[in-house]
Amino acid sequence: MIGRSGDPGDALSLALRARKAIKSLMAIESNAPTNSEALQKAGQNIVDTLQAFRSNGLLFAYLTAPQSFCEKYEQIQILDEVRAEIGDESYGAKLISATSPDSDPTARAANIDFAIEFFTAVESRALLKYNQAPSSHF
Repeated sequence: MIGRSGDPGDALSLALRARKAIKSLMAIESNAPTNSEALQKAGQNIVDTLQAFRSNGLLFAYLTAPQSFCEKYEQIQILDEVRAEIGDESYGAKLISATSPDSDPTARAANIDFAIEFFTAVESRALLKYNQAPSSHF
């Protein structure tokens, strides 16, 4: 995605990715076929990106991969706001465990619920940012 910094389309793009993740998690929850590998990579990418964001690490090293969940700094800010709002320091393990077929079924079900809550919050926050952005379309 190429666009100017602060483009409202960035927030909309993140909201759409979050909605896709929610649908995939719901499919996993109902044992429907889904591409859980892509969702697992997205979860790992979110964890890596937020860890780099919080530790002043190599933040943009995680944004170049084709499976990157976030492509813009503004998108990462939204993810970090949601992470801070949730306040659960084990969010990374829960996001990754939600898509891991090797997880304990009971823990996995709880982690899927957590991941759905996380991505719903990301979607809501991103749509809020999109709707609050000044329109440059006219």
